[in-house]
Amino acid sequence: MKASDVANCLKRFKKKYRFRTSEKELLGKIKDCEVHSISYTVDGGFDLDTGEFHPEERDTCYKVRIRYKSFPSGEVKMLCLIGVKNYQKNVSY
Repeated sequence: MKASDVANCLKRFKKKYRFRTSEKELLGKIKDCEVHSISYTVDGGFDLDTGEFHPEERDTCYKVRIRYKSFPSGEVKMLCLIGVKNYQKNVSY
């Protein structure tokens, strides 16, 4: 993904969702990384350990999944944000 696309997507997320302070800090740490994908869902969630999508909401799932390449190792990592427990159902689109 282009850096401008990632920045625009994250800006939209910040308007839609309420990120915890720790989640904002994590986003700041990856802002200069190469982002491979950004996925989000309203229904269901992404498993924290595997990144797999589950159509049903589980307490261990998250609404946003970001896959990125960390520097300098080049390892592809995953960041999950907005736990199902903390998700506000009245998010506007």
